[in-house]
Amino acid sequence: MGDSPRPYPLLSDAIRDRCLDCSQGAPGVRTCPHARDCDLWRYRMGKEDDSAQLPRVPRSKAIRDYCRWCMGAEPASQKVTGEIKRLVSECPDPTCPLWRNRPVNPILLSQS
Repeated sequence: MGDSPRPYPLLSDAIRDRCLDCSQGAPGVRTCPHARDCDLWRYRMGKEDDSAQLPRVPRSKAIRDYCRWCMGAEPASQKVTGEIKRLVSECPDPTCPLWRNRPVNPILLSQS
């Protein structure tokens, strides 16, 4: 398969694989300590977990906010600049499980 990303028909599969990458395996995902600071935490097990009583957000918004954080944005409560949106659209890591599901702005891509 090389450098091309694995196709993810379900957002939950993409999130789960990203969490597996981050925690280096299933035991780490289960006991992940980032309930308060990771946008993906609620969905880390492949299904919704509300045990931390976090606000509910759609999976697509969790991925968007995570990608923005990964590219240097402040927490979701902060204003996101056009530069951050451009960086997310141009993300250079197609091996990331979230890459195919990141928020892409075709207008920004056509201007690069």
